[in-house]
Amino acid sequence: MCAPERDKFGTCCRSSIQCEFLFQCLIDTSDNLKQVPDKLEGLIGDKKFLQAAVLLVSSAKTVNKPEIAVVGAVSELRAYFVSQETVSRAGWPSLCQTLTEILVEELHSHLYLKTFNSDTRWHAYTPGQTSRE
Repeated sequence: MCAPERDKFGTCCRSSIQCEFLFQCLIDTSDNLKQVPDKLEGLIGDKKFLQAAVLLVSSAKTVNKPEIAVVGAVSELRAYFVSQETVSRAGWPSLCQTLTEILVEELHSHLYLKTFNSDTRWHAYTPGQTSRE
């Protein structure tokens, strides 16, 4: 082989390796983004709200990156994340609103000790009461 042909071949090989690496990164990112809705559901079910919010925000940022925006395979996921950030046109609450409502309800329950047995445990105080019962 001549030296110029060897240089072209080497350049072609390096370009091929770089393209393969980039495609693999795109496929991995796409696969990770496809798992996000199920992960969010699991985190919310386990009451790991902070992790769910961080996952939602980071995934929304990832799907809106310019290098990911041109990938057609994530267009449905992009629409999903956009719909979760705002109220849909049909008036359904977004995931952010749902998270907020769940957090407020959880905080309310903790502040006022609302559990399944707290209603029978606490009684109103009556003047002259001598015992807890």
